[in-house]
Amino acid sequence: MTTNKQNTGLSHGADPLDGPLTAALEATPQVAVADDFAARVMSRLPAQKSLQFELPTPISIGRRVSMVAAAARLVAVMIFATQTGGANATTRILVESIFALEFAALTVWLSLRPSQSQ
Repeated sequence: MTTNKQNTGLSHGADPLDGPLTAALEATPQVAVADDFAARVMSRLPAQKSLQFELPTPISIGRRVSMVAAAARLVAVMIFATQTGGANATTRILVESIFALEFAALTVWLSLRPSQSQ
C-alpha cells in the first residue's frame, strides 16, 4: 500500500524533472539548411538521359505493293475455293494451287525481309 501513496505524490507535480522535461519536449527545433545543399544533392544525382522520339520510317512502296499483292492472292484463293462448277476441276485446282503457292511465297518473303524501322 505504500506504493500507492508514493504514486499519488508524483501525480501532483512534485517531481523536479517535470518542468524541464516538458519544456524540452514542447520546444521547436531550429532547422537550418546549408546554402549549397541543393547543389551538393544535384551533383550526386546521375545525369539524365535525354528522351528522343523518332518518327517511324515510312513503309517502302515495294512493301506496300507486296502487301496488296498478298491480299489479292488471298482473295483469289478464296474465290477459286468457293467455286464448284463451270470450268474443268483440274484447271481450277491448278490455278488455285498456283495462287496458294504465290501467296505462301510472298508471305515468307515479307516475313524474312529486314524491317525498315530498325
